[in-house]
Amino acid sequence: MTAQQAAELLETLAERIGECAAVVRLDGPPHIARLAHDLWEQASSIAAEAVLYVLAPERMTGAPFEHAVFYDKAVTTFAEEASAYLNTGRLPRWRLRTRLARRGRPIRLSDGRTAPGE
Repeated sequence: MTAQQAAELLETLAERIGECAAVVRLDGPPHIARLAHDLWEQASSIAAEAVLYVLAPERMTGAPFEHAVFYDKAVTTFAEEASAYLNTGRLPRWRLRTRLARRGRPIRLSDGRTAPGE
């Protein structure tokens, strides 16, 4: 694989991580969304450094290794936190509302009022 191909592959990877992070930002809890954003930032930094290497290898300063370490840490932290969150057994609010509605229980709204179950 040439440096150009590797840079293109890293750019594609960063784009896909960004797409996944966008979904997490929309649907995930705030602390997991922040970790997903951090993961995307680190992947983007690695991709940018790879492109810089292809365009001007003489300007490289050793930053890719540092970015790779930060990326690895971001992946590990995100995976651990997301796993811990997903394995708590707690339901997201929208799923809890749906479950309560199916049982015919009143649903408490954020302003304190209750809506009848569907």
